Amino acid sequence: MTTYTVTTGQKETLLLGRQGEYNVTEFVFDLSDLRDAVGDGIAVLLHYPYRGEPYIVPADQGNTGDAAEQDGTALKWKIGQLATLYKGEGIAVVSWVTESGLKKSHRYKTKVSRSIEDSAEEITDVQQSYIDQMAALHAEIVADLRGAEGLKEEIEAAADDATARTQTAIGDADGKITDVQIAMNAADDKIDEINAAGAAAVQAAQTAANVSVVNETLVYGGAK
Repeated sequence: MTTYTVTTGQKETLLLGRQGEYNVTEFVFDLSDLRDAVGDGIAVLLHYPYRGEPYIVPADQGNTGDAAEQDGTALKWKIGQLATLYKGEGIAVVSWVTESGLKKSHRYKTKVSRSIEDSAEEITDVQQSYIDQMAALHAEIVADLRGAEGLKEEIEAAADDATARTQTAIGDADGKITDVQIAMNAADDKIDEINAAGAAAVQAAQTAANVSVVNETLVYGGAK
């Protein structure tokens, strides 16, 4: 399969192939400019063939059908039989759908070359109008985005709860550290009391010894 990169504002015609061809050509659209303009969203590719009704290229249309696959801001369009049903020039437009609105790319020219045999004259598998498809698709995208927003809020709430629990645990740990410090300070005070009592006892003993010496001196005149 041959892959072509489609740049923003490209003026060259997108050559889709010959009538009846499929699974031989694909185009990759760079939609970063649309995302930068309105934010994250879903890419929707609309093709106006030379004849027949415009249609949205689905995500999967079987082995022979068109297929559009989005990867971030890149949209890959695999050309199927529906795109090459009629010879002639058409138009392709990419819409970037967000919860709050829709932004479109400029119009890309498409072309299908004539083959030896002519293809069918009627499109039988595309009946729903473009407006109805876009409305249904937009409603689905909005629901998905709101669901994602709800999931985000749940994750944020869980993160806040975890933060609160962590802060509570830190507070409890700080309280225990404070209790240990108080106990250590009390022990230091007790040691100081014991040391003071010991020093007082030593001083009392020394005083008693000095008194005894004085008494002996007074009684015996310093001689035994």
